[in-house]
Amino acid sequence: MGELVLDLHARAQQIDDQVNRVLATMSSLSVSDKGCTVSVFKALATAVRADRYVYEAAPQMPDGTVCSSYGCPLVMAVLPRRGAISYCPRGNRRRIALGAR
Repeated sequence: MGELVLDLHARAQQIDDQVNRVLATMSSLSVSDKGCTVSVFKALATAVRADRYVYEAAPQMPDGTVCSSYGCPLVMAVLPRRGAISYCPRGNRRRIALGAR
């Protein structure tokens, strides 16, 4: 039982470390760049590439665009708003993902 607790603690620490690192990367990008550029997409992809728990990052840039680590800008209309309850059926998720390419 003690080994399981140690393993869970180690995983929680890995998650915290990965989230903190990606958030720091996103903060530095938001300050240094005005919008989605090739260098922003590359930095985001590099930030999450080797992560086990964080697999996407998408900061909102000063010009209002949201840059995804998948290499494309995201449409604000598909992003959840603070405090909103959002539901997106499977069929719509596929359509949104394909439309964003």
